[in-house]
Amino acid sequence: GDRRWSGRNLGLSSSDGQAILNTFDRGDFNSMHKLQDDCAAIFGVKANATETIELRKLDSVWDEIYQGSNAFLKIDTQGHDNQGLRGVIDHLGSVVRILSEVPVIEIYDKMTSMPDTVKMFQEFGFDPVGFYPTNFGYNGAAAEFDVLFSSQLRANISDQYTLIARGG
Repeated sequence: GDRRWSGRNLGLSSSDGQAILNTFDRGDFNSMHKLQDDCAAIFGVKANATETIELRKLDSVWDEIYQGSNAFLKIDTQGHDNQGLRGVIDHLGSVVRILSEVPVIEIYDKMTSMPDTVKMFQEFGFDPVGFYPTNFGYNGAAAEFDVLFSSQLRANISDQYTLIARGG
């Protein structure tokens, strides 16, 4: 493994606390939000159970996991990405790029739409610079995109970054 990566057994949100996680036979659909029944059928997943998980703001654990600047933040919280972003407000000045999963089709209850998500990221100073389809299921149409957001469009930071997107 990559020694620069470490995992934590917790969920990211806008506040510290606990939540119920809905689990599925395919773990990539596990979410604090309810997967809509028709979407579960389209993607061929079945609900397993629920479990209680610990939630943390990224701000609460930032100093334990990162001591630098120019951070690249990946948020993929199955319908909870906007809450994850709200939980890192105190450290956004150290973040130059964010990759977040953004829905075209809101497959979970209480998801934020793509236009509202992009608007929120822009309000926090991050503009979209790339859209990469990640999930297909509606007659071949993309249901979600990984969207690359950058603070550098506004800040004129001269550092160079490269993103290698994996094909779907």
